[in-house]
This record gives sequence, structure tokens and C-alpha cells, in this order.
Amino acid sequence: MKRIITLVLLIVGTLGYSQIKIGNNPDVIDVNSLLELESSDKVFVLTRINTAQMNAITPLQGALVYNTDDRCIYQYNGTNWISLCSSGGTGTDNQQLSFNSTTNILQLQNGGQVDLSSLINDADSDPRNEINLSFRVNGANLEITDSNGTLSVPLSDIAAQGPTGP
Repeated sequence: MKRIITLVLLIVGTLGYSQIKIGNNPDVIDVNSLLELESSDKVFVLTRINTAQMNAITPLQGALVYNTDDRCIYQYNGTNWISLCSSGGTGTDNQQLSFNSTTNILQLQNGGQVDLSSLINDADSDPRNEINLSFRVNGANLEITDSNGTLSVPLSDIAAQGPTGP
């Protein structure tokens, strides 16, 4: 009877933690792998479905499918299916770019943002990394002011030089 109980406990204990390797060298599996596929002449194929079928599914976050209409892999982010391909396979990603001047955040339409506030007005007293310019006409002079002070250029000097450029 003890042998039967020991055998049952060993079988149940073994089934409680298992790893699966399919392919070459099935006896060698990485300790951190739950499922490992290895082959030099075979491939893993994702579920292949069209757009209507894909949109009818609400899977777990992180799910992957191959959309046969778009010929693209999609990932489910918990709310929406997100394309993992570039737009139409052209290597471009046409998204709207917006800038919030209150928060100084530059943001892409489909996610991703850059906080530019540290570049606008930082808290240090180093004038070399500040870009705060103001221009004004004061009498016959053009005044350009930055954190280093004000440069005053007579407008007559500018007019005498005439337009410059290519």
C-alpha cells in the first residue's frame, strides 16, 4: 500500500511542474522555458484568421494572430488588436504627431510619447542649456534677449546689409 501511495505522489508531483520541448534535442530544455520549440527545418505557425474573425475574438492580453487580410501579425493589448507590421509593408508608420504646450509632451497617435519639459526650462542656473529668446524692436534697434542678456542691433545696420540668402 505504501508503494502505491508513493508512486501516486511521484506521478502527481511530476505532473504539477512540467516543461515541454518539441524538436531537436528534446532532452535539453532551458530551465526558464515552459514550452520550447527547436528545429532547423520546421517553423512555428500562428493562428491564421481574417480581420472579421480576429475582431470577433477577445483573447487574453498578449495573444498573437496572423491576419490573412492584412498579411500581418497582430497582438492583443487587452483592449485592441495592434498591428506589429509597418503600414502596408512600406517601412513607414504614418501617425499623427501632437505637442501639448501645457505639459510639453510630444505624442504619437498610436502611443509613445516624449516629455520635453526638461529641455524647455530646467531648474539649473546654467545659461548654456537654456533656449529662451525674445525679440523686440526698441526705437531704431532690434533687441535679442536670452539668459545671457540683451544684444541690441541697430536696424540701420540690418537694412544696409540688405537681404541675404541663396
